[in-house]
Amino acid sequence: MTLPPGFQARSLPLPKATSPTYDNGLQKPTTLDFAPDGKMFVAERNGRVLEFDSIEDPTPTLVLSILDKVMAKGDRGLLGMKLDPEYPAKPFIYLSYTYDAPIGGDSADSAHEHNADGSDNCDDADGYSVDCLVSGRLARVEIDPASAVAVGGPVDPTSEQVLVNSWCQQVISHSIGDIEFDQEGALLMSGGDGASWGISDYGQLGNPCNDPANEGGSLRAQDVRTPETPADPTDYSGAIIRVDRETGEALANDPFSLGPVFNGSGEEDERARRILAFGMRNPYRFTIQPQTGEVYIGDVGQNLWEEIDRVASPPGPGQQAINFGWPCFEGGPEGNLPMPVWLSLEKPLCKSLYQAPSQVRAPFFAYPHPNTPGYDGHVFPGDACDPSPGSAIAGLAFYDPTGVPAQSAFPAEYDGTLFFTDAARGCIWTMREGADGAPDPSTVANFAVKEGGDPSFAPVDVVEGPDGSLYVPNFYGDSIVQIRFQGPSAKISADKTYGPMEPEDSFRVHFDASGSRNSSGGTGNLHYEWDLDGDGQFDDGADEAEADYTYTSPTDVTARVRVSDGTPHVDVAAIKLYPGDIGPPTVEIEAPTPDVTWGLGEEIHYEATATDPDGDVLGSGLTPHWEFMVQHCPSGCHLHPLTSSDSASGMVTAESDGFPSKFRLEFTATDSRGMSTSQVVELLPRSIELHIHSDPAGVPLTLDGVTSSEPLTTSMIAGESAVLAAPPSAVLSGGEYLFAGWSDGGSRIHEVTSLQSETVVADYRLAGQLKPPSGKSALLASPGGGQVRPRLGRLRLASRPAGVPLRAGGIKGTAPFSLRIPRGRRTYLWAPPTVGRDGRILHFMHWLAPGGVVRKARRLPLVVPDRARFVAVFGAR
Repeated sequence: MTLPPGFQARSLPLPKATSPTYDNGLQKPTTLDFAPDGKMFVAERNGRVLEFDSIEDPTPTLVLSILDKVMAKGDRGLLGMKLDPEYPAKPFIYLSYTYDAPIGGDSADSAHEHNADGSDNCDDADGYSVDCLVSGRLARVEIDPASAVAVGGPVDPTSEQVLVNSWCQQVISHSIGDIEFDQEGALLMSGGDGASWGISDYGQLGNPCNDPANEGGSLRAQDVRTPETPADPTDYSGAIIRVDRETGEALANDPFSLGPVFNGSGEEDERARRILAFGMRNPYRFTIQPQTGEVYIGDVGQNLWEEIDRVASPPGPGQQAINFGWPCFEGGPEGNLPMPVWLSLEKPLCKSLYQAPSQVRAPFFAYPHPNTPGYDGHVFPGDACDPSPGSAIAGLAFYDPTGVPAQSAFPAEYDGTLFFTDAARGCIWTMREGADGAPDPSTVANFAVKEGGDPSFAPVDVVEGPDGSLYVPNFYGDSIVQIRFQGPSAKISADKTYGPMEPEDSFRVHFDASGSRNSSGGTGNLHYEWDLDGDGQFDDGADEAEADYTYTSPTDVTARVRVSDGTPHVDVAAIKLYPGDIGPPTVEIEAPTPDVTWGLGEEIHYEATATDPDGDVLGSGLTPHWEFMVQHCPSGCHLHPLTSSDSASGMVTAESDGFPSKFRLEFTATDSRGMSTSQVVELLPRSIELHIHSDPAGVPLTLDGVTSSEPLTTSMIAGESAVLAAPPSAVLSGGEYLFAGWSDGGSRIHEVTSLQSETVVADYRLAGQLKPPSGKSALLASPGGGQVRPRLGRLRLASRPAGVPLRAGGIKGTAPFSLRIPRGRRTYLWAPPTVGRDGRILHFMHWLAPGGVVRKARRLPLVVPDRARFVAVFGAR
């Protein structure tokens, strides 16, 4: 990592969690906060909060654990945490997390498995459509400041008080976000739109949140603009709420408290009163400027731009709730830009905003993605950070020197500077304070640049500590990175870390810390303290760069060296030793092999073996663990966590973050002493191409937001969807042509879900020569050049029991129902994994195909025949 002169970055010497229990250290940290006495509280995605007495404490205290309440899959989990601003006088810790139940539901009813590492295996998954219907929670827990443990016990503490339960979420992306307190002590919390990360989602692939037509998916970010719908209560998707931190209720000066908002029943919409700002995609992190109280929000973009948005809190006199326009708009350097694909979808909530763009607040600052037309993806001209891994704006923090010891503070030119991170690129930038007191976008500069050879660095937050250093949760590194001004850098190595106890039941190790450096990068004026027996006391060696120690017990131990150079900072380096352990396991992934390809929603078989030289075997001393991730590669690659498994073999459902993506499977075997070995396999998807053109040629058609009168082509993963749009009419060669239909039988604006490459043609006829079509079928070009209607196959879908939601490609319905699809077209049938009936959970068993044939795949590929009936059969396992 490259930093400005005088700055240093180090991973704090904190323990990392390991299988099988993952309770012995850090595991996927998401955010942190400091108590006034310097104690550090760290939240993990899995639902735990740990307290470290200092930034070098090797034995954290478990503050609380709500693993069974938290859904920690994909973007979901325990993502926001803050101590009460009056802590410890008010001994509360506030949490924002994905609750493993629908709004108003009970997580105790969840039937799926919660893994020890916090990930979740949810059967109710179908790629883009539905992946475990859950909700979001704002809660607070009382803790005992003396012990730092939740009142009522750390595991599911009885002192938890739920303040708000909202944020309906049907897919694993854009979940809950951050927590901050404004200058009046009001609590602000953010949440994402809970919609698909890969398509333009308006609820078309599933509607478990019961949204009205054309108001689901990403359009839930505009939910407060639909109070006329009594059956659709206001949700907080894509919004920031502002509430009383003790009750969770709206405050008297919140924007919608200034005037009544009515629902369709003529009643005041009390839920809307909490909203400060809305119309965002994934406002994962935000921060408050200390001097002005303004809120700066990092909103993770979709295809083109990352945004920093700005809103005042507390609201000014007469301030209305701010609408940032998602999904209809996405901000660019010139202000708000209409999203091309949403322009083509013609959804009423967007059309009304396009007609009144002044209702939408433009971003304060925006930077492009690597594939943004006309840009190279860099944040500013001369940016040294590689944009190719993609974009995901994350942590934001203003540097405030108030109360920081002068000898450890950043140089004065950083006072008031806004720091912001990108978790995909692994970089941090600065935006200096301008003459008006606000950050000045013209001053954006690199601060921390991840280099090509650096280990994984995913800065998902940034927090200023009481010592003036910045602290960054490194999500994939299972660590906390400290960035400080001046200080030594400790290094430690050992001539061996494992081996037999010999001779005479002893294990002698030689340690070397001569690679350590002082604040100036040299080796002078360094002092060394050693903790070689692992008791936490640095009292085992002389003040020298090398040391020796003999271990007489075959017990794991962590040896550490602490280095100082006379500056206010010290550094500690650690190394794990396994005396008496012959060596780490050997692993082999047997399935899948690297040549396996996949389509969206398909199940992949995984299986691995492992052996250990000490005699441990799988199931007895040797612990298996799989991590499943999507590797999104718009140019370079970045990771999205999915789920995991503690079984050596099983099945996992392939998901993507849009084309191009890889599916990454990592297997780790850990022996009884904690030594582990990992192996990775990355699977490429089956890529297909969708081509569209008009007949006659020249009509401007739209494919995924791109409009052209020339033929259009897009690459996609088999099973993904693309949006097609055709104008009602067009003028060609002086004649007016009317839309007659698409060759796949779809409506004028519709989605195509395909398992293979195909061409879809928009047919137009001269006005007066063709009666407008019913939309039930389309015209195809015959080999002889004439026009014929395609032969339509008839599918009848039923279920046992009746009433199950089923799908054929992009067409969904409640069984039993019939549909007509062009004969010979490749599509698929889909059934949910479980349904509820009479208080029981029934599981998908199989499809009953024509002729009594049984098919066990929930997602069943199909070539449409003339006529066929399929029955989805459910039962108790």
